[in-house]
Amino acid sequence: MKRRALVIGLNYDGTPYRLSGCVQDALEIKTRIDVSRYDAVMHTETVTPGEVAEYLGFIARTHTKSDSFYFTYSGHGTQIPGPEADGYDEALCLYDRPNGITLLKDNDLAAMLSRIEGNVFVILDSCYSGGMERNAAPPAYPDMKRRFIPYDPAFPVFTPDKAKTAPRSTVRRQYNLFACAESEVSWDTGGGGVFTSSLVYHFDKGRHGIGAIMRGCVESCKGLQTPGYKIRGGTAAKRLFM
Repeated sequence: MKRRALVIGLNYDGTPYRLSGCVQDALEIKTRIDVSRYDAVMHTETVTPGEVAEYLGFIARTHTKSDSFYFTYSGHGTQIPGPEADGYDEALCLYDRPNGITLLKDNDLAAMLSRIEGNVFVILDSCYSGGMERNAAPPAYPDMKRRFIPYDPAFPVFTPDKAKTAPRSTVRRQYNLFACAESEVSWDTGGGGVFTSSLVYHFDKGRHGIGAIMRGCVESCKGLQTPGYKIRGGTAAKRLFM
């Protein structure tokens, strides 16, 4: 049985978009994944959409229904003009020093993840809406920052190889955990994201089932953001980091 993970936490050092807690998020997640002996690849300085697509393609080619995979991301999100009902596509803001910000659309990420068999866990701690700042609650502490970059048409949008996003029949159970609703921001602090910090806190306190952990996160994040989850093919009793 294979256990693999791709863990990403970007603080965007040296840019106007600098955050403080995303690398810490990645370290916290990896620490708990390591206990269960996952083979984890971690990016905490730079990563390109092409690198993400290549690794997810590798996982899709090699994993079977008995295997498990984690994709976790802490960093900025944005929203770009697109065909969805509200007129926008959500995207992750990936970063490498030669090229700066490159956007990975959430639909493309979802298509690549859908090709992976077995248990697939997705933990996203970022903002996703270009208009979110207008409705955001004020920060609870002066050092808190929104994990959001306003859309800039100069940002290139990654186009994955069609073979990596083509529908594929798989036996999978996918567990998607989100830091906030689409109408909200996700908050960053110097010690980690509000959501990820809450998630690992409740896990360490013995709430191992996804449903129980997320109920605790909703309570802990009340007034700032509203975490949520969606499950395909599994149940909320599934234990995290196991």
